[in-house]
This record gives sequence, C-alpha cells and structure tokens, in this order.
Amino acid sequence: MPTGSRGISLILALAISGLVTAFLLLIPSSTASTLWAALLLSFSISYLLISISLEFLVFREIGNIYGLLEKIQKKDLTEVQDKSIRSSLSPLKKNKQSNQFLCARETERN
Repeated sequence: MPTGSRGISLILALAISGLVTAFLLLIPSSTASTLWAALLLSFSISYLLISISLEFLVFREIGNIYGLLEKIQKKDLTEVQDKSIRSSLSPLKKNKQSNQFLCARETERN
C-alpha cells in the first residue's frame, strides 16, 4: 500500500479521473476522443495538484516536526542512555516519548 505523497496522489487521481469519465459516459453525445481527453486531463491535473499539496503541506511539515522533536530531545534529555529509544522513527514511540517529556517538564515546573 503506497503511503507516500506520490502513492496517495496516484490513487486519488485515478479515482477522480474515473469519476469524471464515468459521468461523461452518461452524456450521449460524448465521443471516445472526448472521453480519453477528459480522462487524461483530469488524471494529470489532479495528480499534480494533489502530489504538490501533499508534499509541501503535509509530509514536509511532519518531517519538520520530527526534526524539532529530535533537537528538543537531544538538548534537554541528555540523561536518557537508551539510544534505541532516541533513534526510533515510530510515530507511536515518538508520541510516548513526547508525553513522557512533557510530564517531566510539568513536574519540574510544579
């Protein structure tokens, strides 16, 4: 299952172009060349727009957030000796680590 921005945009572009072509099939005066043109245009435009928007708005920002979390952990959690926890890329482990970090900061403030 493709989970990157290109894979998701490919699946969505295929669905969009399929729907556009299916609705054009309902029009009795549409020719085969019109259907192919609509299929190709709707696929290419939707693929480009979705892939660009996913890459710049979602995936790049998630990468920036992970980078900032790594900087915070390296700066403030130097007493953590387990490098496997620090170098893990699992979002669930990152969430658990960030919750532990926030709880530790909260207890320091009180």
